[in-house]
Amino acid sequence: MTITADVINNNGISTIGLGFFTAITAMIGIILPPILKDRSERREIKAKLEELAKLTAETKNNTKPVSNGFAARMDRKLDLLANNQDRLEEMLTEHFAWHLREKENRNG
Repeated sequence: MTITADVINNNGISTIGLGFFTAITAMIGIILPPILKDRSERREIKAKLEELAKLTAETKNNTKPVSNGFAARMDRKLDLLANNQDRLEEMLTEHFAWHLREKENRNG
């Protein structure tokens, strides 16, 4: 008897059948872990998205709208400060230029 005949007679399964089932088991062992990993990552992402949605809703509920009057007053104040800063810069530039002219007049 050959080895194949011994396997068939002793185990009751053929070598081809044993190879087929071994290949199927190996493929399941190779394919299944990434699928399970993807599922767990999806669950984590879903939980994070739900938490983010909850926090967003809480933020919307806790945020008070700013009235247009307040925003307009702040804009006017900021514009006034910017204009004053520009005027001060011009005045200082003129003053420093005057000092330079005076120094040149004394030396020249």
